[in-house]
Amino acid sequence: MNAAVVSMVTMLIVENLLNIGHNTAEAAVANPLKKTYWEAMCDLSNDGNLLAQRAASRLKAPATTALKDTKTLLKALVFLESANSTLREAATKTAADYSARMLQANLNFYTGTGTAREVQAARDGGRLQGALREFLATQAVVSASNKGCLSAQSGGNNVVQGLRALEEARPTCRVVNELADEENPAFAILTKAGAQGEIAAAKDVDTITENGQDTKCDLNSINSAHAWLDGSTGGNINANTPSVAAGLIDLAATGLTSKGLTTLLAGNDAPILKAAHAAMTTGGPSALAAATATPSSAANDDNFKKAARRYLLGLAADDNKQDQQLQSKVTESYNAAGKPTKLLLQDINDMPIEGILKNSPNLKKLGDVTDINQLLELYFYYSDLNKQRLQEAAKKLQDLETKAGTKSAADKEKECNTKGQDKQDECEKLAKQGCAFNSEVEKGKKCTLSDKAKDTSKEAANQPGNDGKTNTNTTGSNSFVIDKTPFLLAVLLF
Repeated sequence: MNAAVVSMVTMLIVENLLNIGHNTAEAAVANPLKKTYWEAMCDLSNDGNLLAQRAASRLKAPATTALKDTKTLLKALVFLESANSTLREAATKTAADYSARMLQANLNFYTGTGTAREVQAARDGGRLQGALREFLATQAVVSASNKGCLSAQSGGNNVVQGLRALEEARPTCRVVNELADEENPAFAILTKAGAQGEIAAAKDVDTITENGQDTKCDLNSINSAHAWLDGSTGGNINANTPSVAAGLIDLAATGLTSKGLTTLLAGNDAPILKAAHAAMTTGGPSALAAATATPSSAANDDNFKKAARRYLLGLAADDNKQDQQLQSKVTESYNAAGKPTKLLLQDINDMPIEGILKNSPNLKKLGDVTDINQLLELYFYYSDLNKQRLQEAAKKLQDLETKAGTKSAADKEKECNTKGQDKQDECEKLAKQGCAFNSEVEKGKKCTLSDKAKDTSKEAANQPGNDGKTNTNTTGSNSFVIDKTPFLLAVLLF
């Protein structure tokens, strides 16, 4: 065999080997994505929508709880104003303080980072849904007959044709316009730990596509001669490290592949996927409404502890030296012995209000009232009632002091007679008390009350408050009277 023949044989062998390698590399190209794979992509897309729904719920929740806390605070204040004795004042003040603290905590969600965090979660979910939906919708609408990239069945060459067919085949591929808030949505693919399902693990071209089912899917071609650019010869896009569907699918040297969602979430090559997962794992607001608190549920709540230390233990809100006494003190204060699930506000809610709210005769108890304006009406009712009682008590006290300090003319006359002893010099010493000496009157009464002093006593006796008539003027010296005799005022008030 001469050199020319050897050379020709060698070239044929090399060409044959190259063709074998080429055929192996291209064995799976032009095949469509497996139905189970693109369906999981739809589910992941819908997870993005669920992030937005959860964000809507979380944005609403603190406001809803804050409204409840506002009503609870008003109920506690109404109870305090009513001076109801079914619950100790310290316990009522604790409930009011606790409600105010919880109200503040829920409002802090909006003034702090809570709002921005949930808006960001909705944004990241929208980006995820948009990227995957756009990819899937594009592949569905550019298909025809048995030519396309989304397999319609396992082991066959039928493909999904059109957007309607895509959405009917997998409802999670639909775009829902109504944003129904969902507090705890069931995510299909995203998990706290990472991902689950068909797209979680890495896939090569044979496991991500329907192997052996050539549907002329130009997307599924080798990146060194990618058919998307030129169906006949292709274009080399290898240098671009190309990927589609938010980075989930790579256009690799062998065709379509995936590193797997689990791996992508751990790296930095798919920011849209990673941001959505980070949003999914973020906790939301968890403040408990004071209205639903019980002695047991509130025991470990920092806001309740601060309120209880202040009013049940008489300490500073942050003084925890006597915290070991809190639980027993709470149980005692809220009449909750043997009732661990009793509401802290139960006694407040049970306070009778029948007949006070004229426009709502069916409301029998304070707990029945849910309207803030009606709660304010009740508060003003008891506040005005207390003011009226205070004015009446102050008036009674003023009358008592006026009567006690005003002597009748007869009393003063007797005092002059007794102290003057019919002696002119002794009587003159009593001149400031209205006494005057008269030698012409009978013995024992020569030191008598002067005519001027008699007239003054008569005028004093006729002053309002000393004549049996009601005096409606409760201003002036009342503040002095109240400060001077608080104990007597309290007796009169109650």
